[in-house]
Amino acid sequence: MLRIFLLLLIGLLLLLFTTLLLLLLLLFVTLWVVLLLLTLIFVLLIRLLISHFHIHPLIVRDMPY
Repeated sequence: MLRIFLLLLIGLLLLLFTTLLLLLLLLFVTLWVVLLLLTLIFVLLIRLLISHFHIHPLIVRDMPY
């Protein structure tokens, strides 16, 4: 009886651990996607501003238009 209880406990702990791991992974991936999207939006806004005001700093000079 005790062995069955221990096995159930270990199984539940493993399930909890894997669930937490998956949630952390999901959070990490979501953060990465959000960061990438924000970077993309930021870059596009900068490019738009530069093309609108015809500013040509050194950094953007090598970018294809």
